[in-house]
Amino acid sequence: MVRELVVLGRHARTGGRHRGHLAVTLDGRPVLAHTTVLDGADPALIGPAGTAGARALGTLLVAGTDETPAGAGERSGVRWAWSALDGPGAVLLAVGDPGAVTALLDGAGRTITAP
Repeated sequence: MVRELVVLGRHARTGGRHRGHLAVTLDGRPVLAHTTVLDGADPALIGPAGTAGARALGTLLVAGTDETPAGAGERSGVRWAWSALDGPGAVLLAVGDPGAVTALLDGAGRTITAP
């Protein structure tokens, strides 16, 4: 299980920039290659198709297990979606307020039994 939380900028300020890459192989076979590009000054990246102005991005990766959560949702301060890996496991991506994203990752992590 891998967990990451990226928070851009201070409250009520333009966020900074972040570029991250997550690559996972399982038994020598790639099951995930994910790149994240965030820029608080880029209208396309902070618009409705991007983070919608959210300052936090959270990722929770569970690999090597048949336990693969699914679904997406939205509640006050956070939007999220689970995606299946190209192999056993899943990845959760969430955007929103830092506290709401942290709480979502905490809750999701407690429900998963790591291999």
